[in-house]
Amino acid sequence: MKETYFYIQTGIQTNEKSIEKYIKFKNELSLNYTWKHIATVNSYLDLNTDIIELKLSKIEKIKGKIALILLLIMILSIQQIIIYLGLDILKYDLLKIIIFSLIMFCFGIVLTSIIRPISIAQSIEKRLKTTRQC
Repeated sequence: MKETYFYIQTGIQTNEKSIEKYIKFKNELSLNYTWKHIATVNSYLDLNTDIIELKLSKIEKIKGKIALILLLIMILSIQQIIIYLGLDILKYDLLKIIIFSLIMFCFGIVLTSIIRPISIAQSIEKRLKTTRQC
């Protein structure tokens, strides 16, 4: 019952033993971190110790940076294509432009879904370093 109530409040499914750890973890973070942030990085949390540890590998950090670079390149490329096509938009097939735009939009959503949990985890990691040093 306690697990279900915790899940309804936080969106995090866990066992009864870990509920206290999550509450202490959130209180330790304070600031503007919400349960939604913690649920987003839940796959990077290690619950096997007395306090929750954040385990973000170097590969995950590199993956996030690569995805961010690709997203920025994509945004800049789309901007240049729009500027170029804006001059002679009537010469091109509108259906091709719409399909291209939708593909790039979907690609952007995928990249954003890769970047978001990693960036939140990195900010939580920085916050934990400052709070646990004191």
